[in-house]
Amino acid sequence: MPVVRARITDATLRARRLEQAEAGQLAELAGEGTVTAAGLPAIRKTHRIEPGLVVGLIRHLDRIGAAVAVLPFLHTRELDSVSSDWEPNATGPAQPIRHG
Repeated sequence: MPVVRARITDATLRARRLEQAEAGQLAELAGEGTVTAAGLPAIRKTHRIEPGLVVGLIRHLDRIGAAVAVLPFLHTRELDSVSSDWEPNATGPAQPIRHG
């Protein structure tokens, strides 16, 4: 499925897919590299920015700018979650952020 999602080149279809995704799926999509800066406006229309999405974006060097751009939409404790849960050497989809 990640390969199919990555091949969706039509911006409207990509935006619709991101808008319809569940919040937990967005972190997975970001970790797979499916979410780009271009998709963030679609995500913000229907979802609150969550730490897992930011961590998924950070895992791709070409998406660090996008991750930084959405940091202001997080609450302070969520920023703490991003900094404590992000593992610079991790590969693959972002793991769910633990709230505690």
